[in-house]
Amino acid sequence: MGLRHSLHVVPRVPSSGTRKASRTSRSPVKIGPSIPPSLTIPIPIPVPVPIPEALPGFLQFLGYPNSKASIPDLSHPRTAAVFQMTPPLPEHLEPSELGNKSYWDTAYTQELANYTSNTTTEDEGTIWFSDAGAEERMLQFLENLSDEGILRKDDEEVDETEGKQEEEEGEEKHERSAKATRFLDLGTGNGHLLFALREDEWNGEMLGVDYSAQSVKLAKEICARKDDSYHDIQFQEWDLLSSPPGSWLGSGFDVVLDKGTFDAICLSQETDAQGRRICEGYREKVEVLVKKKGGRFLITSCNWTEEELRGWFEGGGSELVYEDKVKYPSFTFGGKTGSKVVTLCFKRG
Repeated sequence: MGLRHSLHVVPRVPSSGTRKASRTSRSPVKIGPSIPPSLTIPIPIPVPVPIPEALPGFLQFLGYPNSKASIPDLSHPRTAAVFQMTPPLPEHLEPSELGNKSYWDTAYTQELANYTSNTTTEDEGTIWFSDAGAEERMLQFLENLSDEGILRKDDEEVDETEGKQEEEEGEEKHERSAKATRFLDLGTGNGHLLFALREDEWNGEMLGVDYSAQSVKLAKEICARKDDSYHDIQFQEWDLLSSPPGSWLGSGFDVVLDKGTFDAICLSQETDAQGRRICEGYREKVEVLVKKKGGRFLITSCNWTEEELRGWFEGGGSELVYEDKVKYPSFTFGGKTGSKVVTLCFKRG
């Protein structure tokens, strides 16, 4: 998974032709009295379209109150969603062996053998993006959300006064929970990210899932050697792209984590039932795992820029909205500034 060191920029190229203005849609407007009368600029004038009487209520729902006079405002987010004005997705990556399940089965089989053959070793296997300090930065980001009272490390009792205050705060009442934050780690690998969270005293429910059975075995082996405070962390073999979530989903997770999993999926040449590369269906699968009205999706990638990553998870009717990003050291190449790793936080509405 190498660094993409260039951005694809499509410049806006002015048309070389001249379109003849229609009398019904364009009107010449003089720039000023000191300019020759022949120098004019055609400006488009909206043409009202009659709307049947049965539609005003529907169009008002779309956010267009003057529905009897004109067509709906297609720039409005509700209208755009209804008419499926979906922006194009970023350009696909070239397939790689890192996108194959067999690659990860082999890798984790070897790591499991190494770990179980030496009971004294502290080597728990590969920690992805460790050279960029991604895990530590993700942990600090979550710590900040805890300090702000958005996430909770432990179960807490909410007294009557606090409850009334949250009720007055409107949307914030959906974000705060008396229960400790629930975590789901997608593509958990050796489970290291969840173990690090528990070490930082996050005591809520934690579940790590991976489509590689060998990965799950390794994570369970490592967990078994740790002290009792780690033993309630659960690991399960599950392929989110081909199987529905189990009863463990509940009402969704407060935080869903992805550290390199989407990167690997983007390197697969496998297609889904609709003929799309499977990475195109990832967002809709992840979205339902995130708790409504305030759940977070925290994703780290080394294959996509911030702009591209947002392109994958925003728009097209998505309920995920960009909220914040984790800061990394940046560099400039070819006139563009970026970083080796990108971590973004999306919030589900």
